[in-house]
Amino acid sequence: MCGNYSLALKTLYYPLPNNCNNSFTITDITTEKKQAIATTFHSKLITDMNLLERMSVAINPSTPAETLKLLASDTEELVRNRVANNPNTPAETLKLLATDKNKNAL
Repeated sequence: MCGNYSLALKTLYYPLPNNCNNSFTITDITTEKKQAIATTFHSKLITDMNLLERMSVAINPSTPAETLKLLASDTEELVRNRVANNPNTPAETLKLLATDKNKNAL
């Protein structure tokens, strides 16, 4: 199970078990660098995720602000709606969503 996305997302925040030789851990770097890596990693994952996975990430209160910003421009209104309803979505991203042509996304 070392290759699934759930575990891969946790890689950025938690150490992996030693038996996951195809994964990596981030330990001795700054918080800013971790955030930069997380943003890049999440944007790559988002492009590979199906609709249900993107919806789950969008509504998760632990999702980083930069990832929510990426999901706010998702092609699916269901994903954008979850971003709008995430309690940790930054005001800047909510303003972006307020301009959404499809008001059902809010």
